[in-house]
Amino acid sequence: MATAPDSAGSSGSAAVLVAQALAAHQAGRGDEAAALLEQARPTAGREQGFWELDAALALAAGAPARAVAALERACALARERHGRTPAALYLNLALACFVAGRADDSLAARNAAEQTMLRRLENREAAMPGDQEQLDDVDVRLTRLLWEGGRYNEAIAAAVRALGGRGDGAARGRLGQMLAWRGRTTEALLVMLARVLHAPDEIAGARDIAVLLDALGAHAAARAWYRRARALNPEDAAVNAALARPEQADAIGGRDVLVGRIARPLEGLASGPRDPVWPVALGRALADARAHPPSGAKLVDWDLLVREAATAAMRRTLALRPGQAEPTAELARLLLERPALEEGLETLRAALKLAPTDAGLHLLLGQALRRDRDVEGAIQSFRVALALQPDMPGALTGLADALLAQGPDAEVLALLDRAVALDPSLPLIHLYGQRALALAALQRPIEAQAEWERYLTIRADDFDGHFGRGVALLLQGRLEEAWPEYAWRWYRPNNADLAFAPAEPLVRPDPAAWAGRTVLLYAEQAQGDTIQFLRYARMVAAAGARVVLEVQGSLKTLAAGIPDLDAVIGRGEARPAHDIAIPLLHLPWAFGTSLATIPAIVPYLRPDLTRAAQFRRRMQGLPGLKVGLVWSGEPRVFSQVQASMDRRRSLSLAALAPLARVPGVVFVSLQKGPAAVQAASPPAGMVLHDWTGELADFADTAALMTALDLVISVDTAPAHLAGALGRPVWLLNRFDTDFRWLLGRDDSPWYPTMRQFRQVRPGEWDEVVERLAAALHEKAGALREKAG
Repeated sequence: MATAPDSAGSSGSAAVLVAQALAAHQAGRGDEAAALLEQARPTAGREQGFWELDAALALAAGAPARAVAALERACALARERHGRTPAALYLNLALACFVAGRADDSLAARNAAEQTMLRRLENREAAMPGDQEQLDDVDVRLTRLLWEGGRYNEAIAAAVRALGGRGDGAARGRLGQMLAWRGRTTEALLVMLARVLHAPDEIAGARDIAVLLDALGAHAAARAWYRRARALNPEDAAVNAALARPEQADAIGGRDVLVGRIARPLEGLASGPRDPVWPVALGRALADARAHPPSGAKLVDWDLLVREAATAAMRRTLALRPGQAEPTAELARLLLERPALEEGLETLRAALKLAPTDAGLHLLLGQALRRDRDVEGAIQSFRVALALQPDMPGALTGLADALLAQGPDAEVLALLDRAVALDPSLPLIHLYGQRALALAALQRPIEAQAEWERYLTIRADDFDGHFGRGVALLLQGRLEEAWPEYAWRWYRPNNADLAFAPAEPLVRPDPAAWAGRTVLLYAEQAQGDTIQFLRYARMVAAAGARVVLEVQGSLKTLAAGIPDLDAVIGRGEARPAHDIAIPLLHLPWAFGTSLATIPAIVPYLRPDLTRAAQFRRRMQGLPGLKVGLVWSGEPRVFSQVQASMDRRRSLSLAALAPLARVPGVVFVSLQKGPAAVQAASPPAGMVLHDWTGELADFADTAALMTALDLVISVDTAPAHLAGALGRPVWLLNRFDTDFRWLLGRDDSPWYPTMRQFRQVRPGEWDEVVERLAAALHEKAGALREKAG
């Protein structure tokens, strides 16, 4: 249960003790781990890893209530520090609550974990290894706890959810019995079908199917299964008694669509268990009847059970006769409905080897790869599908979506237009949204706004529509109209559950209400956004508020230098008592900021003077123009969308080689993160100094920047920092620019000392760097003339 400790916010000694305790626990030395943890307890209260390990030790000691309390504390710390609780921590809490016999709390934690996992999938973020297996384990345990508590339908739902991960015969048998006992006979039949298809020679499964079919009025099929059971065990008294009864005519009638459709395939399957025709027929019949649940069926349970039975039918077919294209493709389709895609993708690729010219399978592969965050693979699959069948709307819209994920591309609009011409019944809301995103990326925000407004005529309260319209307005510089729409960001799935989400996101903060009250201002987005909107903190204080500012830990020291603030804390630290909490990016809305009223007096951040003087002394020995370089942003591998954006805004140090030809310039690396290693191998002729190992946070970076003549940066936090310090900064800006940089201008109303060098065409940096080198040559020449 315990994970490696997160030492943020705790003393160094406490972190060491927790790490030692964890190592002892993992080595099976429980007493030593407990003793070390007790040593750490007085100073480790803000340590998430401490509470996770405390919970693990409590469970080992048979104290589940203490474990639950410790994990609840760990969850709270995770929310404070990171804005949300990871699924694995919720799942640990669910297990602890289960051991404590607290069914409701266990179920709530389990559901919270599942929602977190689903949001990761929706945002195309990487899945965390082990989460699904632990979720299945929680469901298996909850089944028993809920059933014993008389909560039968909830217990069945938990057992159904776990079926995909724990599909053994015993588990299916128990679930079938639970459903039958509750009168959900058709659903019980589905479970037993999957059991028999997985284990066709198991006597219990055959007999149970016969009994269930009899109960459902499918007497001919039931009799065939009784004969199948007798063939497996001639001595079974119950089976022999059933076969001794007179034959009955079927009494299915119209009351059960599924049983009526599967009766004949089931009868054939019992009579010819080695004949691959019948499992295929059964799978098709199940697929046809999937949308017609019997009365009383729980829809989610029904869909999962039909899917599991159909999956088992296709597996049985392929076990009897491997290498058939159609059953392999159908099995792939069923498997790809599951959250985990690995087996589905493997099966689908096997189907494509059997049927390489099947355009529908290439379409399915493209959709699956897109879901699996393989954009390049998805694009290739969609193009193959269209080469085989050019009039396939699904492949056209799929290709448009995948291309859009890579960045601006005019082909997206043509693909969407062609798709809707082929199939006017395509969902307009999806088309409007995709067109709007494509138009915004192509620097056509007025048209993008119009598409979002069409979108909102269909779904008036949709967060994507409002947020997209807000971004389109911001790109046009229509800030006052944009801020209320931009506030809808808090309803996006990856924001709505954040611990620091505002209680009423769409209510405009009122400066008149702040006088004499304590206002907590808190960072909500990336570090660059925080730096940009810190300019508003003193304005809040000027409105009469006592201001507590919460920022990322990397910005705490720098932000502490802002005058007129009562306190500055790092995210994850205990928040002091406050009357009002406002996210930083709500402040332009609160103050009615327009393009003409942006508070752009710089500097509004200042470095530590002693540290800045140290860097200036170091620079005195360097000749010529001193230029800081940042060539790459943060990779952001946690999100496909964010990772793609980072690739578009970043370039390599090697791409800046033309700068090395400019005489009279020395360069200083300001690059942090994975791309910083490139500083060790600068382009030929480039003199590049690298002191980034001394930069512990943005306060250190700010001190270094004050010793430079110019900062050149891609669109990442140091560009904002240079602008906030009032330092000359040249921004290398991608084609599909962020809203704050507006369009058609080479300056910035947010930062008076900034000059922009924009891409003319998406993805093309060479021309930008050549213009940059020419401008740098001019600036260095002017410095030489001045010095001469």
